[in-house]
Amino acid sequence: MNDSAAPVDSPALKWIGRLLAVPPAFMLTMSGVFKLMKPDFVLKGFASYPASAIVPLGAIELLATLLFLIPQTSVLGAVILTGYLGGATATHVQAGHPWAQIFTPPALGAVIWLSLVFRDRRMRSLLPIRWAINPEQRTSIFVKIFAVLGFVAIGTMTYIAQWPDEYSVARSIKIAAPPEVIFPKMNTIRQSLEWSPWMKLDPNMAITHEGPAEGEGASYIWVGNDQVGEGRLTIIESRPHELVKSKLEFFKPMEDTCVVDFALQPEGNETLVTWKMSGRYPFMGKMMCMFMDMDGMIGKDFDAGLQNLKSLIESPKPQPVP
Repeated sequence: MNDSAAPVDSPALKWIGRLLAVPPAFMLTMSGVFKLMKPDFVLKGFASYPASAIVPLGAIELLATLLFLIPQTSVLGAVILTGYLGGATATHVQAGHPWAQIFTPPALGAVIWLSLVFRDRRMRSLLPIRWAINPEQRTSIFVKIFAVLGFVAIGTMTYIAQWPDEYSVARSIKIAAPPEVIFPKMNTIRQSLEWSPWMKLDPNMAITHEGPAEGEGASYIWVGNDQVGEGRLTIIESRPHELVKSKLEFFKPMEDTCVVDFALQPEGNETLVTWKMSGRYPFMGKMMCMFMDMDGMIGKDFDAGLQNLKSLIESPKPQPVP
């Protein structure tokens, strides 16, 4: 091979490749672990797939990432991840997710292969690039490449950091009943569980009631399967026939706290019921939103729950037998 076309091999290049491998490896590992844990938001994100396929997909993701990180099997791992990320891209397109989520898998794939180019001299020999033989020229090339990559990384982090620190998901429905009929269904803990969309996910969920039966201070703790996890809901504000505000705490599969509101607005012979959840997420939470549509996933549950509430209130009541 001509010296002017010989691929460059140096410890500096390998370290650049290793650094480039960190972001995709971290994100794929987190994604794989979440699939093994199967929290509710993952199940909703994979609603179009059989539930039995989620754990195997997570195992494949983790195994392929491990192969990618091991030098002797890095190319095999990159090939498997390329196919996996292609499927992820198709899933995002089919689900109608935002463009940021659609382009994330291809971007990860590009970084994975770019990492291999720096880590493995054999990969560089496959590229139609004439590598500079002069050390000063080599330094100039790699400084420019690293500067561009650093600019992209900083730009991406800056873009994510500018996203709002607070999130809010809300859904509404009109129910043919006055507020005083609907209000007890959300102000009384036991009645609120009658139409909860999450009760169907685990019929054997353990429920422990605390405090008063209704109104401010009423609370319950749930312990369920992987789909519902564990947590506590406590009513913190109750305005008759108008508003019920609760504090929602998640313990498993991950810790989080948010606020849930039920607002009632009379509209003629109907009542507009609005179910809203709001909270804050850190920088890592914002990064996770690049892979999932929180509004879409939680909104589906809200829609299902409100429809349950509407059916419960509007359905004809059985008449007592004389």
